Amino acid sequence: MTRTLLIISSALSAALVVLAFLLGGQNWPAALMFAYFCLWLFAYPRHWTWVPPLGLFLAYSLIATGFLMDLKPALLFMAALLSLANWDLAGLETRLRLVDSEDDISRLERSHFLRLGLVLAAGAAGIWAALNLRLKLSFEWIAVLSVLGAWGLGRLIHRLLKEK
Repeated sequence: MTRTLLIISSALSAALVVLAFLLGGQNWPAALMFAYFCLWLFAYPRHWTWVPPLGLFLAYSLIATGFLMDLKPALLFMAALLSLANWDLAGLETRLRLVDSEDDISRLERSHFLRLGLVLAAGAAGIWAALNLRLKLSFEWIAVLSVLGAWGLGRLIHRLLKEK
């Protein structure tokens, strides 16, 4: 199941980056992302672990460039979300190759997919909100929300470190 989701997320993230640049009339970044996807297809069966981090870096560099060039933000945001999912799934597949044969791989996959699905859903909701909702907040509300966000992130990191 991990393999299928990895291939789908790789193809979709690359396709969204390529589409965003092609719609913006920029052919060379689209060709660069397509060339990376061809490299990924070549490297995937060979288990080259250096390719997914390179792809994440390349995708995010092109996405940032796309934002600077005023390309379609919805395509770029979704490409960023799927690129992160692709990188995460590549890491999961690498770790699953190292597990003992006595471990319940399907249970490990299901729990990881659940967490990843929640993160992707939250990310998609955040993307939708950023693109569609226009809020006018005063400085005080922005400061309060920033402090609450930093506190929540600190609690999350503390909890994650405590589990290990």
